[in-house]
Amino acid sequence: MSVQQGLGKFGAVLSFFDNLTVMGIRVSLFLFNLGLALIVFGVVCSRYLIPGSPMVWIEEMSVLLALWLYFIGAAHCTRNGSHIGGGFIDIWLTGRKLRIVKAIAIVIDFIIVVIFEILSIKYFIYLLGSNKSSLYLRMNKSVWEASMVVGFGLMAIFLIYHFYVAINDILKKG
Repeated sequence: MSVQQGLGKFGAVLSFFDNLTVMGIRVSLFLFNLGLALIVFGVVCSRYLIPGSPMVWIEEMSVLLALWLYFIGAAHCTRNGSHIGGGFIDIWLTGRKLRIVKAIAIVIDFIIVVIFEILSIKYFIYLLGSNKSSLYLRMNKSVWEASMVVGFGLMAIFLIYHFYVAINDILKKG
């Protein structure tokens, strides 16, 4: 999915920000995957090369990287429309009815994502004010929660665009 070019300057601006966002998502996914792989490799090597060396901070770091990987990955899947979906509706409905049902599904997805976004923002703000920190890394717990805020926020933006495309598709194709 890319921003449609038929919108003139507005389409060009949207296309620029879409490409910038996709590049940022792909780079961050690569870096989080690389970091997670290096951490796990480091733990395995340290077990055999330095017996008895506790590296307890690695567990917290791996969970942190995995959370960011998960939520940025979810946003990437939402943008590309590559989440798992059932084909039952595609078989049962065709044409305009199928496009309308898919648009309704996008609205339902958007409502759910916005609810989770609001809850994650509230919890993020709570964690910022509470000064709760992780046990070994001594990082504010809000860093973990920020992954949800960013991920759900990107998902909501991409769902708005999917809905826009779906409505245009219904209006143009009938």
